[in-house]
Amino acid sequence: MAIVHVNSNTIRSNRKNQAQNPPLSVRKTRSAKAQYCDGVDIFDSVGNVVARVVYQPSTPLSCGAQVWIETVYDVGVQDE
Repeated sequence: MAIVHVNSNTIRSNRKNQAQNPPLSVRKTRSAKAQYCDGVDIFDSVGNVVARVVYQPSTPLSCGAQVWIETVYDVGVQDE
């Protein structure tokens, strides 16, 4: 199971310092070294992109979000 982490401290620092440090980290396993990036594609078992994690500080969503997940598939919501 891969883990995608959004580092909000990096996002705040980028905004404050007008920097462009990648705020997403991906670990293919819990013990793997993290890879840092601005976007992540999520694939199905045959290699099709089924979702994308996006970081776009220069063109945020209308609500102000700079990081979001995009997919063309139905999404299930888990209640607490």
